[in-house]
Amino acid sequence: MGQGNITEAVIFFDQDRVVKEMMYPEFEAVLDGVVAINDFRNQLVNAAFVAIDGGLMIRSVVLFTIDFDEQGNADKDWNIPLQHLASSAGLGPDLGAGPIRLACRSQCPVSWHQSQMWDPDMSPEVNHLVNLKRAAERNSLGILVDRNYVAPVSSVVAPTLSDAPLLDDVPTLDEAFEFDLPSVAAAPAEDTKAIEHRLSKKYQAAHRNKVANLIKQQRLQITTLKNRFKEEMVQRNRHFQEQKGQLEAKLEAQSKEMEVQQRQNQTLKQTMRQQLDEFRRSREELTRQLKSIEDDEGRDLERIKAQYEAEMAQRLQAATAELQEQIEVRDVEMAYRNELDGQLQEELEELRAKVEELSVRQSEDVLGDLSQKGVVFVAYHPGVGHITIPLQDIPRYMSHTMAYVANKCFVSEEQYNLWLRHYEAPSCDARTTDGSRCGARLDRVDSPGMYVDGHSNHCEKHRGLSAVEAVRAGRSAR
Repeated sequence: MGQGNITEAVIFFDQDRVVKEMMYPEFEAVLDGVVAINDFRNQLVNAAFVAIDGGLMIRSVVLFTIDFDEQGNADKDWNIPLQHLASSAGLGPDLGAGPIRLACRSQCPVSWHQSQMWDPDMSPEVNHLVNLKRAAERNSLGILVDRNYVAPVSSVVAPTLSDAPLLDDVPTLDEAFEFDLPSVAAAPAEDTKAIEHRLSKKYQAAHRNKVANLIKQQRLQITTLKNRFKEEMVQRNRHFQEQKGQLEAKLEAQSKEMEVQQRQNQTLKQTMRQQLDEFRRSREELTRQLKSIEDDEGRDLERIKAQYEAEMAQRLQAATAELQEQIEVRDVEMAYRNELDGQLQEELEELRAKVEELSVRQSEDVLGDLSQKGVVFVAYHPGVGHITIPLQDIPRYMSHTMAYVANKCFVSEEQYNLWLRHYEAPSCDARTTDGSRCGARLDRVDSPGMYVDGHSNHCEKHRGLSAVEAVRAGRSAR
């Protein structure tokens, strides 16, 4: 017996813990509003739709989110075809009965439902799929177990989540021989080479299956980490954009206030000019009066003149002092506003620098996490082949790639670039009389250290010649 009867259930998570389990018909009653779940009031819950066979083995998983209101009722607009997603999902890790069908945010067969899905954490410390497997084995839902259940053969050779993700953990030839032991006993008269050939094919198939499943598991985990990193970066950028907006709004308010102060200063200066004009007009008027008085009362001329000058000087001095004081106050306020504006500009630049620094740091953290999980960074370059790049060398490799590769070849960067041009197009670089390249085909020099500029990139006719001699050689060849 293989798969047996399939039981559909829904399991709810609180972070990495399983907090509630129910049969799928019960979940449909929750969706219809017949039953409310008080434990999930005002929460967006991560849940998993699982299909379990008669041996309590999980065959498919759909990871989805569902929102509950204040009364614990499910969102009335929620409508995800769980059974359709489970049947059309791509392959995932092996939970004991061969690779499961897994639908999640990173692997969703229906793209418009992707926003309502979530990715499992498959790290050794916290693994949602392992928790689902344990929940199925506990059988808290009371699923009927098929006593005649036999696990599929693929579960024997496929990697499970409890195994360490190492590519050298593959079945041995003895294990493959044990798989085919009944057939060997049933046919003792078969030719030994035929038996060995059949066992070798079975071993190779088991090895390929296990490596393929390991690669799929690693790709899914890498995709999950990338999506989680993107979500964290979006949240951080949103936070810094809010701070940036607040500072920019504050800066704009300060700028507007400074404009108001400047307009007030202009008004005061204009008022002072008007008052000075009035004083001049008053002086002219008093001068005219003085002349009239001189004509009428010559004896009081000196007295009136002194009185006039003293009065005018006093009034002018008082008005000038008052206006000067107002201008000084405005100048102090303007200086304070300018200083505050400079401080706000510095804070804005610091926040921008922090955003860039956090982006770089997050990228380095992701690379560090990938390195700790066994991911190796390999690059291919002509002349050195495949090279493994240590984590601490990745910044230097990204900023000065050619210099890094040249160092691996034990040559200078200039030497490596000259050789690379020759390696990609092995032809003569010598110039002919009309200034064009010779272009004769050359034997390619495969090693940068063996390349000699002026010799390796010239044909026999131009090799070792100066520029003038190369032109003469081209004329003689014509």
